[in-house]
Amino acid sequence: MSFPSREDLDRDQRNTCAVQRSTGGDCSSDPNLRRYDWQAAVGFVAPYNYQQGAQLYAQLGGRVDFLFGQINAASGLIPDQSVSQLRQDARVEYVASQAPYPDPNCN
Repeated sequence: MSFPSREDLDRDQRNTCAVQRSTGGDCSSDPNLRRYDWQAAVGFVAPYNYQQGAQLYAQLGGRVDFLFGQINAASGLIPDQSVSQLRQDARVEYVASQAPYPDPNCN
């Protein structure tokens, strides 16, 4: 399965905005707010617990779908731009996903 490139999605967004503007609409917000979100599980380092981690997940724009007390983790949808912030946080042990979200650390 292949995913559209970020450039393709950005072009689609620009085209959508052009159509909205030409019909008198407002393009101040993305019509598809989940466009760049990916399913991801995030594990946390004790003593930071999964409930606190779920709050961090939500503060970074994510939607928590599951809490895993036994493994001190949370999972749900997370914006791709928040992944690098999670990875840099000392309280985060891992960020795992099956989705190939864009990683700013990969060229």
